[in-house]
Amino acid sequence: MSSQCDISICITSYKACDLLIQCLDSVYASPPTVSYEVIVVNDYSGDGTAEVVVSRFPDVIFSENPGPVGIARGFNMAFVQAKGRYILQLSADVLPKPGAIDTLYEFMEAHPETGMVGAKILNPDGTLQPCGRRFPTLGSVIKDRFRIHLVSPSDYFHKTYRNYNVVEEVDDMPDACLMVRRATYDQVGGLDENLKRFYDDVEWCLRIKKGGWKIYYIPQAQAIH
Repeated sequence: MSSQCDISICITSYKACDLLIQCLDSVYASPPTVSYEVIVVNDYSGDGTAEVVVSRFPDVIFSENPGPVGIARGFNMAFVQAKGRYILQLSADVLPKPGAIDTLYEFMEAHPETGMVGAKILNPDGTLQPCGRRFPTLGSVIKDRFRIHLVSPSDYFHKTYRNYNVVEEVDDMPDACLMVRRATYDQVGGLDENLKRFYDDVEWCLRIKKGGWKIYYIPQAQAIH
């Protein structure tokens, strides 16, 4: 395992060998300009992920679970291995665009009050996947549960009060391409493993904000989902 570095890029995967390889190719095609490590935790899926990753990416710190443990636990297993001053939480089906990781890093370095930053997320065709919002309330959750059946996914997540082209402080960001400060992680801990499918990212952001940290959406850093 590497000594302390600037950024630990943490990725989890389950039955996503091809997507994971594309994700790693994207990272190594335009790596951070500062010191970094890449950590992959894979839930065993029988699709040859371990053999491919170890063969093609020998520098990756790779581990494989005997079966699915869930996204939150998988990321937490990666986080505890991380040696970076910053932790990048990256989904296996996300491709950071060139310079995205450096852009998140540079913002964090310049804004010590910031505990988390998130990238602008794009569809493969370059259109926006809206992200970054206020914390949900009971009323908004009930409203959204009805609304999701009436509108497109883009309209469902789009918030009329947001300008997705400017840096903005937000309450929460989805767990697609996030950078977290080491001091923040040490203070509030990782993801809640009791939340198996939904709201683990929201709950994490809530603890970060309650801990006195700010969360920002950074559109200059872009990733394809």
